[in-house]
Amino acid sequence: MGRKPLALPTELFEDREYELQDILDHDFKYGQWWFLVHWKGYSPIYESTWETRDSLVENAKSTLQYYEKKYGLHGSAQQSEDKPVSRPGRKRKAKR
Repeated sequence: MGRKPLALPTELFEDREYELQDILDHDFKYGQWWFLVHWKGYSPIYESTWETRDSLVENAKSTLQYYEKKYGLHGSAQQSEDKPVSRPGRKRKAKR
């Protein structure tokens, strides 16, 4: 007589909706804006995740707009997407 394996709760396999509590930081990489999100009920240090702007626009539009306005990101997002980033070349010493 073996032991029956315990059945896992079905809620573990369902798609959950998590509530955003705050946006902690931002970064622009891979051609898009990323935001460090603190989820309600979770540790801001250990359980925050990086999410794309597109994923936040769907579910947390008001918090995202407030954060972008606070840090002036709305205008810079348009500029960085439209214009390629140019890096200054290495300056050479003038020949004498």
